[in-house]
Amino acid sequence: MDVAQQHELELDAGVVGYTVVGTDDDSIGEVMRVSADSVCLLVASRKGLFGRHKEHAIHSSVITNIDPDIQTITVARTREQVEHAPEYSNLDPNSSANLASYYA
Repeated sequence: MDVAQQHELELDAGVVGYTVVGTDDDSIGEVMRVSADSVCLLVASRKGLFGRHKEHAIHSSVITNIDPDIQTITVARTREQVEHAPEYSNLDPNSSANLASYYA
C-alpha cells in the first residue's frame, strides 16, 4: 500500500494546488497537474527565466506523507534532486519508468 492509498487520496486533480516539500524542509513547489497514468506529480517551482515557472516531475514512489488538512505532500528527496529529475511527457510512454529509475 502506498502513501496515497494510506491516506485514501488518489493522485488526481484532488491534489492540484498542494504544496510539495522535500527532505530539506524546502518548498519544492505547487502541484500543477498529475500525469495521465496517475503515477507522477508535475510540480511548478519558483520562477525561472522570463518569470515563467519551471515544471518538475516527481514519481509517486518517493511520496512519504500527504496531509490533506494543510494540503502538503512530503517527498523523500531534496529540492535539488527534484530539480535534476528527467522531464516528463504524457506523449512518451517511457516517462514514468524513467522517473521511477531516477528516483530509485
